[in-house]
Amino acid sequence: METIQIENVKEDFEAASDSSFLVTGGYLGKIKIFSYLSMKLLIQINSHGQLITCLDIDQKHKIIISGSEDTYLNVW
Repeated sequence: METIQIENVKEDFEAASDSSFLVTGGYLGKIKIFSYLSMKLLIQINSHGQLITCLDIDQKHKIIISGSEDTYLNVW
């Protein structure tokens, strides 16, 4: 099992005042979570070795699922 590196974790992520987030997946295999209102980067996850091709978010259970060209599916 690989170790996942999480960068730029903000202590106030759980207590974000707007509770609206923008989640992106990029060609470098990173998931980035931004505060929607301020557009400040809250979390960056080095999640895949290749292009992220799909993201799904379960808001009720606070789960993100990512898929990539590296053939892995990750649940966060």
